[in-house]
Amino acid sequence: MRHFVTDSTGQVQFDPDSLPASYTYDGSNRVLTESVTYGASVFVKTYTYTGSNLTSESAWVKQ
Repeated sequence: MRHFVTDSTGQVQFDPDSLPASYTYDGSNRVLTESVTYGASVFVKTYTYTGSNLTSESAWVKQ
């Protein structure tokens, strides 16, 4: 099943689950960012933690 999302500008729709992703991690091996490339654009989602709990997940932001 395809899952389309809209980036933070509200202008680009894409299915991040269908695209290869790369990740950055912190010292506790938690995901900090997820990046995907759609066409010629790179989109990044940022994850924030309080202690060991995931507390927020940003919208996809075009870089």
